[in-house]
Amino acid sequence: MIGVNITLSFSVDQQVVFAEVIEKGNAKVSFVVMMTGRLDDPVRDELLKMGVERAAEAAKWASTAVIRRSYDILYNQKKYNKSAILTASLRGPWNIEGSLTDGGKPIFITSFPNKTQEFDSIDRSIVSRINEEIPENMMNILKNSKIFKQA
Repeated sequence: MIGVNITLSFSVDQQVVFAEVIEKGNAKVSFVVMMTGRLDDPVRDELLKMGVERAAEAAKWASTAVIRRSYDILYNQKKYNKSAILTASLRGPWNIEGSLTDGGKPIFITSFPNKTQEFDSIDRSIVSRINEEIPENMMNILKNSKIFKQA
């Protein structure tokens, strides 16, 4: 009956497998954690090393793509209700924006105070984009990354 917090998850496949195990358990809720910056940073570095234009901008979408795909599989397709996605290792406001939901299943966000302050420093509408596609031009850049394709 005790929930778990599964960290160091970087891919859709990992999140799905972890959630499948969680769903078989008796705990009311357990967390699969997406370490956003721990994916975005290596993708950025890989793309920069390859000389890809707009690498840093595109890499900010890497973990958002994984989160959105995981969200779709876990909640829309499989209808899981004991597994909760939690984002951690945030690098900036884009990681928070990429995790906002307004549906029946929230994504939990952990953030260092300075990252939360950075997000809050801009007047913005809080809008769920969890079901939106990643911009095609950014996905085309991300597809150059072996790390991203693995995720």
